[in-house]
Amino acid sequence: MGRVLHISCKNPDAHAGGVAQFARDLRGALGGKVGFFYYDNPHVPPWVLARRVNERFVSMGAIRPDDTIVADGFYGLGLAGKVKRLIVVAHGIYSALLDEQDAHPPASYDEVRPKFVDAARYQGEAFRECDDVVAVSRQVQKELRQYERVESDCILNGVDTEKYTPAKDGTGIVEVSGTNHKKGAPIVAAMRARGFDITPLGFDGDKWRRWQRYDTALLPSFYEGGQYAGLEAMAVNLKVIAYKTGIFKEDVPEDYFFATDVLSTDAFIALTRRAASKRPPLAPRDWILENATLALFSRRWVEKIR
Repeated sequence: MGRVLHISCKNPDAHAGGVAQFARDLRGALGGKVGFFYYDNPHVPPWVLARRVNERFVSMGAIRPDDTIVADGFYGLGLAGKVKRLIVVAHGIYSALLDEQDAHPPASYDEVRPKFVDAARYQGEAFRECDDVVAVSRQVQKELRQYERVESDCILNGVDTEKYTPAKDGTGIVEVSGTNHKKGAPIVAAMRARGFDITPLGFDGDKWRRWQRYDTALLPSFYEGGQYAGLEAMAVNLKVIAYKTGIFKEDVPEDYFFATDVLSTDAFIALTRRAASKRPPLAPRDWILENATLALFSRRWVEKIR
């Protein structure tokens, strides 16, 4: 009987990113029966590395013809027609990110832009040559159609709502941008400079307990696919202030969060002041319970791979 293998860049058991979280949740959904392959070499472009290692593993028998592969973007390159089934997950679209980066360029962007162009090209190849594509939000599903002319299923990421429970006495504003330009670090820094007390979520201790310390989540990222931070903050029933991207673009109605489609410090300051005295009309956790629990994620992926 064939295996299910997940292929990505980082070790899912040792990394805190969204793709790693997805891989762990997929393993849980399939009763622990998912193997992890991960390839990371900072000196080789990941699309080159993925194709090279995948083809070598096929020739060695480490990846077998009866295996089902769930790959992150271009980490499925080199496997089309060589495995039982190749499913590529779109956690975001580099072609769409490229447009957003062009509109909101970071420092030294001219130096790194060619890498984004290459990433978009090879990611597009991976989407077009696989058996199935799964988008993690309706926004990504639309981008696949728009940029790559690829149809896909949409399976939202999920949250363990038995752990991520409502905060009872949390106070203050929390953010997850760090120093990441894409995640809105310049806006967070500008708001701090203007007197706002905003705390990083951090990495120590149980993640759900860290979210529960606060009552407001500030998420000014200008491009996301299916952001776990937004799902987790909503599951804990925080007031979420977010730019309309990822799940907040097409999936979550604006009655559940404080939304803006203007990426500016002033826009986020205005929403933060509004959120200080109000809540969204509808409870964010209710949307999670209907649409993005870990149980729903598991059921949909079991059906997909069956």
